[in-house]
Amino acid sequence: MNKKVLLVIAIIVLVGSFTLAAAVPSVFDIGLINSYSIQSFMDKDFGDYSPGVRLSGYLCKWFGVSADVTAFAPFTYGLEGGKFLLEVGADGIFRYPFGLVEPYLAIGPAYRMVVEEDGFEFVEQVLFSARAGFDFNILPMLGVGIEARYFLNLPDLIHDFTKFEDDVFYNTRVALTVKAKF
Repeated sequence: MNKKVLLVIAIIVLVGSFTLAAAVPSVFDIGLINSYSIQSFMDKDFGDYSPGVRLSGYLCKWFGVSADVTAFAPFTYGLEGGKFLLEVGADGIFRYPFGLVEPYLAIGPAYRMVVEEDGFEFVEQVLFSARAGFDFNILPMLGVGIEARYFLNLPDLIHDFTKFEDDVFYNTRVALTVKAKF
């Protein structure tokens, strides 16, 4: 046989063995979130990068809870005086691990807060957060994923529905995630 064919077969077997080992769903995840708003994509403003951290724990194979903190565009919109806008969320996660691919839907409340050097202040908004995505379990302890997340401000929406059209692209985020799975 040709050496190139044997090399390709060896790579396929090696990658296949990793995906079989990665098929075990995690009990606990620590993840990094790298997100952009749809508005920043439309404006071609890639400085609006929003980094974040997420902790997830799963009570069973298909249900878990998570908590995350994201700094909203700290490199572009860092508020005056060293202040930063954080988005803090807690979600219930519904997932179905297929092995290599793990789709999920997470729903829960989210809060925005301004952090200063000497303290923090919650913005008087309770948001509803929904996110959906796919995780690709490439190694037994490593997964990467893509997700879309939307923040809905119900009191503002009820008060003035015309804001929905203006805020839908600002409050919709697309993210790449990297997770350490345990």
